[in-house]
Amino acid sequence: MVDFPFVDTLDHWSKGYVEKLYNLNAVEGKTSTTYEPNGYTTRAQVLKIVMLTLGKAPDAIQNSDNWYAGYMSAALRNKWLNQERPNDFVTRAEALKIVFTVAGVTTFTSYTNPKTFSDLNEGTWYYDLINYASSKGYVVGYQSGKFKPGQACTRAEIAKMISKILLGQ
Repeated sequence: MVDFPFVDTLDHWSKGYVEKLYNLNAVEGKTSTTYEPNGYTTRAQVLKIVMLTLGKAPDAIQNSDNWYAGYMSAALRNKWLNQERPNDFVTRAEALKIVFTVAGVTTFTSYTNPKTFSDLNEGTWYYDLINYASSKGYVVGYQSGKFKPGQACTRAEIAKMISKILLGQ
């Protein structure tokens, strides 16, 4: 185990999740001492964290100035993503989809007793996905009774999602 350097998470609810991923070398800070748990994360960043957590290697890409090129290439080749948009902030629903898809979970129809979120509408692409994750205890939503599927996902939220879904934390 390595020393945990992120002082801005010491009193934050996400510290344990971030620390677990840091010890796996799956997350980096925004600086050497800050993680910025309330900052938003991009699709490429989520993809990288998930792949590193699962031990999946990025594709070898020649002549690219983008750190994410190998990760995005692997995602498109394996059909984990159907479009790039690497620098877009990832929504909470998209983050769940990326985590599950890279982990090989692609069917979300078998769930019982999911939490009811007032902002989930049957027929949306994420309805079964979020209900599945909720029924497994991976997500709980907000005190308002909403999940906020279209809201940008924070770095703290993605650390919790990945830790709970992939590491059973």
